[in-house]
Amino acid sequence: MKKIVSSILLIVFILGLVSSSAYALFSSTATVSGLTFSTGSADLKISIDGNTWDTTFEPVSNYTNMAPGFLGSQEFYLKNTSLSNIGLNIFTKLIDNSPASNSSSWSVIGNKIIVSFQKYNGTTWIDLASGPISQWQTTGFEIDSISYGNSQKYQMKVSLNGIDNNDTGQTLSGLSFQFLGTQQ
Repeated sequence: MKKIVSSILLIVFILGLVSSSAYALFSSTATVSGLTFSTGSADLKISIDGNTWDTTFEPVSNYTNMAPGFLGSQEFYLKNTSLSNIGLNIFTKLIDNSPASNSSSWSVIGNKIIVSFQKYNGTTWIDLASGPISQWQTTGFEIDSISYGNSQKYQMKVSLNGIDNNDTGQTLSGLSFQFLGTQQ
């Protein structure tokens, strides 16, 4: 009985050895070479004229010596120049670059200066978001979305609400609106 089991194991071993040898004789390899992998990026640009694009621009005029009834505006463009084929959701927030010098004025005029953003649709301006600059500073707003490779014309409107004689001489300076484009 022992010889029979040993013979069967020897036959199985020889069959396995022959099968693996035959498999090795009938195999082939093909290779894909010269591959490059590259990631893209999200990229948002801003322009005052819709022709020259950058990451920053200075407004045409600053908003100084404002009085009751003041209304000012600034047109600008945003463009999705991403390397990747992605749409961007546009979020904007007011950044205070001079918090020490502005600290006392925020409580006096921060809720009285109103900023609104509008989008031009080819014939009219469409309201996107509006609020006091204190809200733009603390929470900001998502204002729009821009598809890959496209640009959009916007308008920032500045007005006053509830300014009186007690508010004279107040200044908030070194402020910047930061526009952040994130993938949709």
